[in-house]
Amino acid sequence: MDEARIPALRVTQAAFDIALGCALFAAPLFMGGRGPLGKFVFIVFVSCMAAAWLVEWWLRPAKHRVVRWTGAEWIIGGGLLLVVAQLLPLPESILLTISPHMRDLLPIWFPSSDPQHHQIGQWQTISFAPDATRHALAVYLSYGLFFFLIVQRIQRVTDAERLLRWIAYGAIGLSVIGMAQFLFGNGKFLWVYEHPFRATERVVKGPFQNQNHFAQMMALSIGPLLWLLLGYLRSTRSEDHRSARSKRQGRRSHRGRQHPAPSFRSGSPSELLPLPFYVTAFGTGLIATSVMLTYSRGGFLAFVVAAATALAIFAWQRSGSRRFWISVACTASVVFVSVLIHGYDTLTNRLATLGESESLEELSVGRHSLWNAMAEAISLYWRGGTGFGSHADVYPLFMNEHYSVRFTHGESGYLPLFMEGGIFAIALLVASILLFLYWIWNIAGARHHQHPEANHITPFTAPLAAAIMASLVHSIGDFVWYITAPMSWTILMLAVAASVAGIARQTTTNNQPSQVR
Repeated sequence: MDEARIPALRVTQAAFDIALGCALFAAPLFMGGRGPLGKFVFIVFVSCMAAAWLVEWWLRPAKHRVVRWTGAEWIIGGGLLLVVAQLLPLPESILLTISPHMRDLLPIWFPSSDPQHHQIGQWQTISFAPDATRHALAVYLSYGLFFFLIVQRIQRVTDAERLLRWIAYGAIGLSVIGMAQFLFGNGKFLWVYEHPFRATERVVKGPFQNQNHFAQMMALSIGPLLWLLLGYLRSTRSEDHRSARSKRQGRRSHRGRQHPAPSFRSGSPSELLPLPFYVTAFGTGLIATSVMLTYSRGGFLAFVVAAATALAIFAWQRSGSRRFWISVACTASVVFVSVLIHGYDTLTNRLATLGESESLEELSVGRHSLWNAMAEAISLYWRGGTGFGSHADVYPLFMNEHYSVRFTHGESGYLPLFMEGGIFAIALLVASILLFLYWIWNIAGARHHQHPEANHITPFTAPLAAAIMASLVHSIGDFVWYITAPMSWTILMLAVAASVAGIARQTTTNNQPSQVR
């Protein structure tokens, strides 16, 4: 490689990382990316990432211009074709074949034999809201590009580890903001923005309009946080073994000699854990406390499922030492005491309704009726969907009751996806889950191969599985897939899983270890 290009490559990589960090941590500050402004900011940062990667790719010699493929490109492409198909102008015969009941909802847009009928135009798209679908297309393209660019950035295991550390420490920073706003806020989001219908008192929500989405961000991060704690303790234990071995060798070689007494500050690594360990342990407790103080039942459930998934995988892999489990137990105890001091009654009253069937209405005003309306729409438009982004325009047509609120989203992830995208969207979702399980299988299977890299690959199983489980569980009763901030973190986890799985396959199939560290 031309040495003159090396500084330019470093600049482009730094620019890429800065844009990536802004997409992950600065974009969520714009109300979590729920509204148009937050989505626009995210798209701008992803565009900056793409520009930096293209310049870097052009600066590299031809033999080093490598594009990494994961298999997810087929699914991303299938989703792109689905959204585009919903926007294409189609003849009436094809349109009514795909959506035979469209004429019933849009009678003045189709011809009729009734002489009293007045037609104002000819409807040509599958989508009932073409403008909203075009906006959804822009967001979807940014998601697909975001995944692709992260995969290109992860060239070795250390890159993937760095991204998980970003998520862990970014979540700690977000929880600090949320708790500070909760305890010392002035009623405005980030002490600046006054929402016309939402306030920051009573619950922890950070920069998010809905506290459920703040809880989802914390649930996505608990796996990386536990993974980080385990890594600090494992590295300390390895240093203990090396220190003990060197001391035994020193006693044998220097037996009979006098040694100076150890100073007060000297000690074994087990006595002096690194400062980041204490920061991570404190942050883990703070995040768990903030989740409980959101009083979000769905968010709390997703957090518990994610933590249980990570801990179960650690136990299955036998990677957690006694010190790790003691640290987890101590952190849980501190969190319990913190919640006991502030908000215990409110929390228990909220969580007590999780098992009550009648509490479904209380989750959100009219949510049960909303789900019934979407189910009815699905039964009629399951072939091609109603168009991505059309939920707010379609659901009122099937609501049997009137409510004083407007449901901008479907209060779920699966039902709106089925209604807006049809059976093909659900097929792509199932394919995505199966592909992720295949990646996790490859990552977990690396432990059976005698390669030095396996010790660094297999620990990824727990944080990645925990994050995706949190997303899948929480999406049952909330629309976290439709909010840019939690979706960007979920896509990052998927990209890390795809990249590490590729490294695992390369490591286990080659005779010589790949360059991963």
